[in-house]
Amino acid sequence: MSAALGGMAYTVPSALFAVGMHVAANQKETSVSKFSRNLFVGELFKLVATAGFLFSIIIWVPDLHFPLMLAGLVLAVKAVFLSIFIKIKK
Repeated sequence: MSAALGGMAYTVPSALFAVGMHVAANQKETSVSKFSRNLFVGELFKLVATAGFLFSIIIWVPDLHFPLMLAGLVLAVKAVFLSIFIKIKK
Protein backbone atom coordinates (compact mmCIF):
# COMPACT_ATOMS: atom_id res chain seq x y z
CA MET A 1 0.00 0.00 0.00
CA SER A 2 2.85 2.40 0.74
CA ALA A 3 4.36 2.03 -2.72
CA ALA A 4 0.99 2.58 -4.37
CA LEU A 5 0.42 5.73 -2.34
CA GLY A 6 3.84 7.05 -3.31
CA GLY A 7 3.11 6.41 -6.97
CA MET A 8 -0.33 8.00 -6.77
CA ALA A 9 1.16 11.10 -5.15
CA TYR A 10 2.92 11.75 -8.47
CA THR A 11 0.44 10.23 -10.92
CA VAL A 12 -2.69 12.16 -9.90
CA PRO A 13 -1.18 15.68 -10.17
CA SER A 14 0.57 14.70 -13.41
CA ALA A 15 -2.71 13.49 -14.92
CA LEU A 16 -4.43 16.73 -13.93
CA PHE A 17 -1.55 18.69 -15.47
CA ALA A 18 -1.85 16.71 -18.71
CA VAL A 19 -5.59 17.35 -18.91
CA GLY A 20 -5.03 21.06 -18.30
CA MET A 21 -2.39 21.26 -21.03
CA HIS A 22 -4.66 19.37 -23.44
CA VAL A 23 -7.46 21.84 -22.80
CA ALA A 24 -5.10 24.81 -23.17
CA ALA A 25 -3.64 23.47 -26.42
CA ASN A 26 -7.06 22.93 -27.98
CA GLN A 27 -8.35 26.44 -27.38
CA LYS A 28 -8.87 28.32 -30.63
CA GLU A 29 -7.28 31.63 -29.72
CA THR A 30 -4.35 30.79 -27.48
CA SER A 31 -1.33 33.04 -27.67
CA VAL A 32 2.16 31.77 -26.96
CA SER A 33 2.43 33.88 -23.81
CA LYS A 34 -0.90 32.60 -22.47
CA PHE A 35 0.07 28.99 -23.19
CA SER A 36 3.47 29.52 -21.54
CA ARG A 37 1.79 31.00 -18.48
CA ASN A 38 -0.58 28.02 -18.31
CA LEU A 39 2.38 25.67 -18.62
CA PHE A 40 4.31 27.24 -15.75
CA VAL A 41 1.27 27.63 -13.49
CA GLY A 42 0.28 24.02 -14.20
CA GLU A 43 3.77 22.79 -13.43
CA LEU A 44 3.81 24.78 -10.19
CA PHE A 45 0.44 23.26 -9.26
CA LYS A 46 1.80 19.79 -10.02
CA LEU A 47 4.84 20.28 -7.79
CA VAL A 48 2.84 21.77 -4.91
CA ALA A 49 0.14 19.09 -5.19
CA THR A 50 2.73 16.30 -5.21
CA ALA A 51 4.44 17.72 -2.13
CA GLY A 52 1.05 18.17 -0.45
CA PHE A 53 0.03 14.59 -1.22
CA LEU A 54 3.33 13.26 0.14
CA PHE A 55 3.02 15.34 3.28
CA SER A 56 -0.60 14.23 3.77
CA ILE A 57 0.33 10.59 3.28
CA ILE A 58 3.12 10.85 5.87
CA ILE A 59 0.78 12.52 8.37
CA TRP A 60 -2.40 10.47 7.91
CA VAL A 61 -1.26 6.92 7.11
CA PRO A 62 -0.31 5.29 10.42
CA ASP A 63 1.34 2.11 9.10
CA LEU A 64 3.32 3.78 6.31
CA HIS A 65 6.56 2.14 5.23
CA PHE A 66 8.55 5.22 4.18
CA PRO A 67 11.19 3.51 1.95
CA LEU A 68 8.44 1.73 0.00
CA MET A 69 6.57 4.99 -0.46
CA LEU A 70 9.72 6.60 -1.86
CA ALA A 71 10.28 3.58 -4.11
CA GLY A 72 6.75 3.94 -5.51
CA LEU A 73 7.34 7.64 -6.10
CA VAL A 74 10.65 7.00 -7.89
CA LEU A 75 9.10 4.25 -10.04
CA ALA A 76 6.24 6.55 -11.06
CA VAL A 77 8.66 9.32 -12.01
CA LYS A 78 10.97 6.96 -13.90
CA ALA A 79 8.08 5.26 -15.73
CA VAL A 80 7.46 8.50 -17.60
CA PHE A 81 11.11 8.66 -18.60
CA LEU A 82 11.27 4.98 -19.61
CA SER A 83 8.13 5.27 -21.72
CA ILE A 84 10.17 7.28 -24.23
CA PHE A 85 12.11 4.15 -25.14
CA ILE A 86 9.09 1.89 -25.68
CA LYS A 87 8.09 1.60 -29.32
CA ILE A 88 4.41 1.09 -29.96
CA LYS A 89 3.65 -1.36 -32.78
CA LYS A 90 0.69 -0.43 -34.92
